[in-house]
Amino acid sequence: MFLGLDNEETPTLGGIYRAPLLSNPKLQTLVSIGSQVPGELSGANFNRLGEALSYDGRFVAFWGAWGTETRPVTLKCAEDGQKAVIAFCKAKYPAGYAVSVPANQGFFVHDALLRKTYAIVKTGAVYQDFLYWTFSGRPPGVGDEHTVTATGLATTTTPESVDEGEDFEEPRWRATAFVSTFGPLGSPQVAFKGRKASVPVTIDGIYLTAVPTTQYPIRTVVETGMDGSVIDPLAAGVPVISVGLERDGLRNGWLAIAASMANEVKSWAGVYVARPSR
Repeated sequence: MFLGLDNEETPTLGGIYRAPLLSNPKLQTLVSIGSQVPGELSGANFNRLGEALSYDGRFVAFWGAWGTETRPVTLKCAEDGQKAVIAFCKAKYPAGYAVSVPANQGFFVHDALLRKTYAIVKTGAVYQDFLYWTFSGRPPGVGDEHTVTATGLATTTTPESVDEGEDFEEPRWRATAFVSTFGPLGSPQVAFKGRKASVPVTIDGIYLTAVPTTQYPIRTVVETGMDGSVIDPLAAGVPVISVGLERDGLRNGWLAIAASMANEVKSWAGVYVARPSR
């Protein structure tokens, strides 16, 4: 299962494809750039599809956008993390980096058996955005990849070294979405990460639902700002400051997430699993 596009930034052709693990396999097109968005008026077609796909053998969950409306966002360089990447970011974008994100976006699930696509959640009155940005890559003169999130809350680092003559990709801003699905009995559960349209405090959370969503309303698993005790008794009194979900986070009836909690005197982080009911 993979995403193939003619142009990553402004695709005009391509889509989500499935192929058996055979020599010269025949591709099956599941969702295309230009296909109708479920639940929208006729003529509302996908013009962007996300690369981060969650696939369980039958159902594939994906991010998609449509329309021409955008929303401006200014990305700020991290304050904590790998020093070389942060310094490179601040030197290149001292006032931040302005991007435009699709105003119309959401998560969807495609049933490869019945060849039907379901809408899970869309931006609107409740959710503002499903895209999250990182500034990653390798600065000139620094060996091995270093990754720093836009918030600086999660980082991975490797020892620094100087590589002479090696090709490398300079750090740049990248966006991705986080969704996971699993449905062995034909009615998949779906977990996703989203940003609520709240003012003035930004709320990020992990949310859970199932197909069809008319029967299974979206439930909150955890949100930033909640007391840490909602997921870890040892973090009682410490607010949740970040949450994370991967494409295989929902499997075999188990949901795995990451969460960080912190205040002025204490910080706490971990990976947590639960067995959510519908």
